[in-house]
Amino acid sequence: MLKKVWEVSGSLKRIKYITVSSVIWTILLVLFLFDLVQDIRTFSDVFQFIIMLIILGAIWYLDVRFNPFVFQNLRKVNVKESVNSSINYAKQGYRQENTLEEGIEHGAINGLEKGTKSFILKPVLSWILWPFSVIVALCTTNKWIDIDYQENENKKNNTADTAKNFVVNNSQELTDAISKITPNSVITLKAGHYVFTSKYSAVKTVKIIGESRDNTFLQLGTALQTQINSVLTIENLSISREEDYGDHPIIGLVGNNSKLIINNCKIENSNNEEPMVIGQSKNSYLEVNNVTTTRLPKKTAYDIAVIYDTVVKIENSSIQCVEALDKARLNADNSQFTMVVTQNKSMITLTNCTIINGFLGGNDSTININNSVCDFVYTGNYSMELFDNAKLNISSSIINSKNGEQLRCQLNDQSKLELSLINYTVKKPLFVECNDLKTQLINPQNVPIQTKASTSSSVASSQNN
Repeated sequence: MLKKVWEVSGSLKRIKYITVSSVIWTILLVLFLFDLVQDIRTFSDVFQFIIMLIILGAIWYLDVRFNPFVFQNLRKVNVKESVNSSINYAKQGYRQENTLEEGIEHGAINGLEKGTKSFILKPVLSWILWPFSVIVALCTTNKWIDIDYQENENKKNNTADTAKNFVVNNSQELTDAISKITPNSVITLKAGHYVFTSKYSAVKTVKIIGESRDNTFLQLGTALQTQINSVLTIENLSISREEDYGDHPIIGLVGNNSKLIINNCKIENSNNEEPMVIGQSKNSYLEVNNVTTTRLPKKTAYDIAVIYDTVVKIENSSIQCVEALDKARLNADNSQFTMVVTQNKSMITLTNCTIINGFLGGNDSTININNSVCDFVYTGNYSMELFDNAKLNISSSIINSKNGEQLRCQLNDQSKLELSLINYTVKKPLFVECNDLKTQLINPQNVPIQTKASTSSSVASSQNN
């Protein structure tokens, strides 16, 4: 470890070792040595001076060598950050007090605080601590490597990390290619049938592209999933799960700050418990375009499920069931869904879409439907079911009962339904179960409503503005 530290500490260009603190301490050291020379009177003084010179020279050399790598945060003076912070405090003060004087005072106080810290305290502290540079460096060997050295290391490894492109014709070639991928690699699958069951499944930034989704079949006995800060793109494939595959998703967005893109694919799964595509990482992005999902046997289960604050974009696709949990955000356009589910402060927004079976929302979540067709097929369940303060907003859309049966809606707790429709084509009124129709239903177009207390001949019409 010490050998590695020593190599790294000497890897910079010479100009980068000339820090302000090193220059100041060098001048002070020269003045101190000059003062010692003035006091030399005897041979013993000369001997002591030489010993002192060797010790101080060694300490000086080590501190100069290691100083560029330590106390970097103390040396960084961010003028822009200080100014922006002062402006934001000024705006905050103005909003709170609604006076220009208070805003200026808030900005001035914060500006003085930030300025003192950035331009006085940090540089002075960096200068004072300079003699301890080598000690700090040796005690934090895993953290202090300078970015310039890291870039040099990356350049040395460029040969090994150069993007590699593979064209595969069979399952073994695919397995070999995935085990050898480097960042930005592309794996192209020629038309045919492939089985991938390798234990290695966490891919780097890579593209897996089939010749055509109608003649390139990928059967997975393990999951394809993202790593942290990676991008996985899957295109032009028909994807299914192997029979012996366990109760796991097929494709996973599992690395934080990662991105998963699925284009022009068919995804088929016989698993009725786990979703086919899952997003369970923070600050991540899922993009689905021209994708069709099917589930065998055909049962209601999640095809795409996302949690945390994952952002999802779906276009031109046909998905049986989507679910968003834990502050996830899902936006879809020009797509078809069988079932839409959202919970735990998540939001789903569908525009120009078709929804067949209905909606389920809970725990302060929101579903927004715009310019879409709710072509519900009554199966004996609620077409719209909300609980725990969930909201469902259907605007500029059409609600239809495909089999002509009466549609049912349940609004539990304080959940709310807003109907701003273009047309309600169902001959029978919408049956609504709720605690308070006036506060839970917004119905400006006077869609025919039947409540639980209503008789078959008594239909309630509700309009809340």
